[in-house]
Amino acid sequence: MITPASVVTSQETERRVVLARRRRRRSELYQALNPTGTTATQRQALEDQSPIVVIEGGNQSGKSRTAVLDVCAFALNLHPMRKWTEPPIIWYCSTTFELFSEGPWLHFLKFLVLADESILNTPTRHVDHVDWIKTGSMPKHLQLTNGTTITIKSYEQGPGEFQAA
Repeated sequence: MITPASVVTSQETERRVVLARRRRRRSELYQALNPTGTTATQRQALEDQSPIVVIEGGNQSGKSRTAVLDVCAFALNLHPMRKWTEPPIIWYCSTTFELFSEGPWLHFLKFLVLADESILNTPTRHVDHVDWIKTGSMPKHLQLTNGTTITIKSYEQGPGEFQAA
């Protein structure tokens, strides 16, 4: 049976809904890695191949977002300049755990947790397990589904605990 082009079948509608959900479910990481998702300065930091990259800027200039984008892209092996063959162990260092949970953690959530997922219901697509200092707001370790480990470190821990893996 031939249907007019203006009539959309229920299968076609269902297919469109599924595709729209997939587009919405993509984390912001994929969008941010697109050149239109970053500023020129952020893109320069992401593409820098130096062993140490310093990101400086004023308040609300995108420093934390850029650092977290760099870490998440590398952790998921989507980084434009750095690839790995063995899952890495990454330390993300912050002044205090409280400052981390108020800023960078929100970016981690945007980049690693899809719109229809919750970090409290692991595993998710990217996050296999979380060890918490304070459930929901202050993680200590993130174990990703690809084997990557991200450990959150605070300078306030003191040298002994900070250096401990």
